[in-house]
Amino acid sequence: MAYELRKYGIILAVAVLFAIFAFAFAQAFIQPFTYPEECTEKNPPVHRQQIECEEIPPVNESSCPGTLQPNYFTCTYDCTCFSLEQDYRAEQEAIIFWIALILSAIAITVGLLLPQNNPVHEWVGTGFILGGILTLFIATGRYWSEMHQIVRPVVIALELALILWISYKKMLPNKKKK
Repeated sequence: MAYELRKYGIILAVAVLFAIFAFAFAQAFIQPFTYPEECTEKNPPVHRQQIECEEIPPVNESSCPGTLQPNYFTCTYDCTCFSLEQDYRAEQEAIIFWIALILSAIAITVGLLLPQNNPVHEWVGTGFILGGILTLFIATGRYWSEMHQIVRPVVIALELALILWISYKKMLPNKKKK
């Protein structure tokens, strides 16, 4: 009983700590977002024009460091710097996704390649495989809304294929050569 508890404890600890490490490592490369000098507030009204609600206003986009968006309640156009931060966050999520993907592949490979002659190697290897899979799932979930709709089923199909391959590789008994 205590032996099994230690075994599952090591597997779980390696898996969780690897997932935390992968995202901490990826976040270490991300620079914090800073607003341009033109954006003194999060959503400053840089360009505002009173119009008749039926008219389409001429818009001077060069005066706006962010995105000009219509304000339907007051018939004005407001410049929003918030869109700059959203674009920045989307780019950073892509970087985090790719770093986590690479670290997941490394963890799964290490888990599969650890020699099976020692039970601790098997526990640690299983922890790395589980941690790599967990990191991959979390990274996919975080980046899901930024993925193109055509890429989504491809990513899920590749992840499913990976899980099936790992299952057959680890779960089937090895055939001994005669």
